[in-house]
Amino acid sequence: MACGKVALVWGVFGSGKSRTIAAVICELTRNKVCRCVHFCAAQSLALDSVIRRLHSLDVPTVRFSSRAHLEKQKMSKKSILSSFDEICSLVGAARPTSVFAEYLKEKKKRDRLAARRIYDRKQEKRFLESRKWCVKVVLRNAKAVCTTVNNSPSVGGAGAEITIVDEAGQIPEHEMIPAEAGAQRMALVGDHKQLPPVIVSSRKLPPPKAASLFERLITNAAGETTNATAFLDTQFRCPPVLAAHLSAEYYEGKLRSAENAPAEAKYTFSHQFVGVDTKPDIFLARQATDRIKPYVSPSTAERVREMRDFL
Repeated sequence: MACGKVALVWGVFGSGKSRTIAAVICELTRNKVCRCVHFCAAQSLALDSVIRRLHSLDVPTVRFSSRAHLEKQKMSKKSILSSFDEICSLVGAARPTSVFAEYLKEKKKRDRLAARRIYDRKQEKRFLESRKWCVKVVLRNAKAVCTTVNNSPSVGGAGAEITIVDEAGQIPEHEMIPAEAGAQRMALVGDHKQLPPVIVSSRKLPPPKAASLFERLITNAAGETTNATAFLDTQFRCPPVLAAHLSAEYYEGKLRSAENAPAEAKYTFSHQFVGVDTKPDIFLARQATDRIKPYVSPSTAERVREMRDFL
């Protein structure tokens, strides 16, 4: 990707990165600079912070995540991708009833077969195809689509012209490939002075692979004008005495503290939010009504127990 199409935002701790990202997405979509913005991050926690602010700005938002995580946000069940007619009305779609009717018809057939412990491959294919079309309808009417970096391929139907990546300093360069795919322009937000990229490897990697794309670009951009760079130099979270030490030690004295930090507003999810479950119900021949429980690994738990006993 050409460097001229990449913007870099160096945001230190407590400098309002989430607030800045939400405001940028709002301005881009309201001023019709682009139809849709894809926002992604390495972890769901960073997504949650920005999504809360997008709701306060009334930006129609679609979130791709597991149902378990969406339910932790105290969302109503109808806001999770189960009733497409309800969801598309929330994001302002024109209610293409034929698409919804087809999905609901296939879903009823699938549920009846599941209740009888019957698996029909053709029926399952028709159900998944109808669901796929409904997801496309939702994406076409969203202004912001939020995913983790690994889930970025899910937004292929959104047609997002701009991709914004938060916590980019913690993402290894090779893991940025899914987010880069299809992006016309990108904005990388992060702080390479904090946590380094998380790399799962049995051997030490050389510096180019160990560094993040954000760190490499912002280092190369020093003294150049090929990249659009911005430094959020005011922090609102840390005590000024400690911030002054960190500024002198890591940020060349550029970091300053706000005198009157604004109080953090309490945000609640508004009706504009749409959650897309990335782990739909899986048909099981023997346990048709059960659901595979995510994030359960008995072998990993046993390994942790052995390490604890050894130590």
